[in-house]
Amino acid sequence: MRLNNLLKNFYTFFSVIISILVVTLLWKNVTLPLNYTNGAKDILVSKGYKPTNNTIRYIFLNNLQNKIKKYYSGLSPWSDRNYFNKKNDEKLKDLYLIQIPRHYKDDIYLKVTDEVIIFRVLCKKNNNTEYINWERENYELEIIGTTCVHTNIVKKKFKKRVIKITAGGPISSDPIFIYNSKSGE
Repeated sequence: MRLNNLLKNFYTFFSVIISILVVTLLWKNVTLPLNYTNGAKDILVSKGYKPTNNTIRYIFLNNLQNKIKKYYSGLSPWSDRNYFNKKNDEKLKDLYLIQIPRHYKDDIYLKVTDEVIIFRVLCKKNNNTEYINWERENYELEIIGTTCVHTNIVKKKFKKRVIKITAGGPISSDPIFIYNSKSGE
């Protein structure tokens, strides 16, 4: 009987160790349903502000400077997926990428301090009416996801101001690339 309990404890111990090792190896692919604005409202209220949801989103995006990255080959356009571009990657070499979640739905507010060009990579399954007045590029990308393939590229020049753009959708958010000729950013 005592050997039986020892054997059970042995199996339990190694099961826990193996589970920890598997989770450690797979953790970067796990996405948790986190609310990224938690705490932002409390901080503002404690300082006497009465924030709206748009204020919270604006602060949320301003606090995510690490999500604006210089693009390099193999970098995923989304913060929560491991998809990547498979075509004309060299066309993106001087651009910066704003990584948002793939199924992000809220508007995005960008405060730009110089003239910039914003590039969006579109999926035909999305509602792309917002981009009717944007200029179409003469090359395509190929970002293959489970529900959407982003291929067509449009761009628009914006002057110094706060820019409101949609995330894209309804199927998937559209990747956002930025070019700033004055600062190289």
